[in-house]
Amino acid sequence: MVLHLLLQGRYPALAWLLTIGSLLTLAYLAADYQRLGRDSLTVNDRTLELRVGLRARAEIPLEAVVRAKRPTWQELPETGSPDAKEYRHLMHPASPNVLLVLRAPHTVVFANIIRVPVRCIGLHLDDPDGFVTAISNAQVTAHASDA
Repeated sequence: MVLHLLLQGRYPALAWLLTIGSLLTLAYLAADYQRLGRDSLTVNDRTLELRVGLRARAEIPLEAVVRAKRPTWQELPETGSPDAKEYRHLMHPASPNVLLVLRAPHTVVFANIIRVPVRCIGLHLDDPDGFVTAISNAQVTAHASDA
């Protein structure tokens, strides 16, 4: 608001452009926050649907999941290491309590425009043990129905 008042006299178009941009950013952040807790993870018969607010989304076939586990701090890739290249922690600032490892890189879409190949995903969940069990059970069910 102060920036708008400072620029209004000399550059009214820029002042309004910045104000509108700020309001749109606030609306995006509010919508993202509202959607963070809703429908973030869904395990279906054959797929895992990830939705982290408006920030990230992915649909991963269960057959692509090598394992879902509770990681120790040693198992999380260190920033800048070769392992960190295909790793994304989707729920910053909370530290991950679930590590999802995929057979091959899978696309995660960030902010509906940026596509990133990811092979390892860090998540922070309210019930990490329940999620790990649900993934294991869904994989067993999927393999049984294929046979």
